[in-house]
Amino acid sequence: MQFYIERIFPLLKPHQRVWIIPGLFGNSNESGDAGNHSVQQSALLQSLGQCTTWFLGEPRIAAMAPYHWFHRAAGAAPEFSLGVSEFPQVVESLRSLGHRLKGGNGTALSPVTQE
Repeated sequence: MQFYIERIFPLLKPHQRVWIIPGLFGNSNESGDAGNHSVQQSALLQSLGQCTTWFLGEPRIAAMAPYHWFHRAAGAAPEFSLGVSEFPQVVESLRSLGHRLKGGNGTALSPVTQE
């Protein structure tokens, strides 16, 4: 957030907005807390909550796209290999956000245009 506030937002024209891409991935290394699924899911939910609050309250943010959704193939660094799809509570939180933004009409709305 601080990077956007200090370095990106000052460069924007009044009509311009940005996307944020939170890193919502997990560690497939099963040793210690780094690989503990429930610990990772809790941390991801906390991070997503902070991003969502910022996203919904900042009119210069047009969209949020999590990185990355699916499990990455073998050979990828284990600390980045689990996609958000591996964490059901995070997926549900993202779905809830999507439904909230759609407002029940099937079309995603940005927080700026929602009424």
